[in-house]
Amino acid sequence: MSQFKPFHVARAQGADFSPSEICKAALSVEMGRKTRTMKTVQQNPPEIAYRRDDGDRFRYRCKLESERVIWRTS
Repeated sequence: MSQFKPFHVARAQGADFSPSEICKAALSVEMGRKTRTMKTVQQNPPEIAYRRDDGDRFRYRCKLESERVIWRTS
């Protein structure tokens, strides 16, 4: 049976990042994309866009509520 080793996880504060950076991070995890491939189209509300290698384009609008990121296609 393997033993888990304790490690420290620093919790990032929302104030450390802009709403568009938080939105990009959430979309990156959800869509499997690197944040550097995404562009901020609009700041308020955050609107993020990216193009896949096959040429398809995607655009998302985000809203931050407490500790949640809510996004939809735009």
